[in-house]
Amino acid sequence: MSVYIDAKYVNLISYNLRNFKRKNEQLYQASCPFCGDSKKDKTKARLFIFKNKNSLFVKCFNCGKSTTFANLLKYISPILYSEYVLETYSDNQSLNPLRTSSIMEKMRFDNVSKQKSFNNAEWCDKLPENHVCVQYLQSRKIPIAAYSKLLYTANFKELADEIYIDHGKTLECDSRLVIPMYDKYHVLYGIAGRALYDCSDRMRYITLRTNDSEDKLVYGVDQIDSTKDIRVVEGQLDSLFIDNCIAVCCAELNIAEELFPKEKLILIPDNEPRAPIQVKKIKGFIKKGFNVVLFPEYISQKDVNLMIMNGVNDLENIIVNNTFQGIRAELEFAKWSKCV
Repeated sequence: MSVYIDAKYVNLISYNLRNFKRKNEQLYQASCPFCGDSKKDKTKARLFIFKNKNSLFVKCFNCGKSTTFANLLKYISPILYSEYVLETYSDNQSLNPLRTSSIMEKMRFDNVSKQKSFNNAEWCDKLPENHVCVQYLQSRKIPIAAYSKLLYTANFKELADEIYIDHGKTLECDSRLVIPMYDKYHVLYGIAGRALYDCSDRMRYITLRTNDSEDKLVYGVDQIDSTKDIRVVEGQLDSLFIDNCIAVCCAELNIAEELFPKEKLILIPDNEPRAPIQVKKIKGFIKKGFNVVLFPEYISQKDVNLMIMNGVNDLENIIVNNTFQGIRAELEFAKWSKCV
């Protein structure tokens, strides 16, 4: 199926697609005609039409609709669709307009989202060394290589309003470290704002969705090599110190099973052997058959970032040598837990 013919018909139906934009010769954006995208804000445009091999495919990042361009054309204009069928057939191409792509999950949208510049934020790798946010990152010993994944904003409220006006939260105009979260298609679907100073009247973390999806916000899924073991932690900053790691942004590490096979997961819960709630959670992970990291007794720090800040070296080997499953995990858990 010719991309040239597909592109021709994209242009023909462009006037029927609200907020239609041509990003480049092989990428288009518009409001989704399947879901309305959205009832609250008619400026939303979360449908993408993009090249995949020798044809165009369609994906909506609001309702999740994934289909061929031929199906989109048929939905919008049956008359044009009939002409399209004849033209593609005469072009001596095989036609199966109802086919869905088996490699949709591999599509990337870096040029649409990840290279985006924000009016109210700056990428941390572009900040001077004496900047307050860089000094904060240095105090937390965040790897310099991770600076390009993080943002700084002097006004979190304005940034949140810029990215997603319907976030529905009452926010302050304070400065924060911003952690962008991308889904497996590399599209921004959430941000976390971390206060640079801890105080009693300010929330340390504020997490916002940047679209209407109900997907769980998990940090790092866009960077995972699914052929390797996938490490799972609670905090986004902790994940920056560990190879092939995601952060689920809560203590329920087992929710990663909704995204990846259980046998691929290694859960790294916070190291709190005297906290009854945490001990109970870890016991549950073990009973469910997960691989779980139980840190050795000489490590007293609660989380990975604190371990690094306090001079714990060779974290990779510590994780590898203290990952347990099944009966061995139950035995090691009995030694690790300090709850009576």
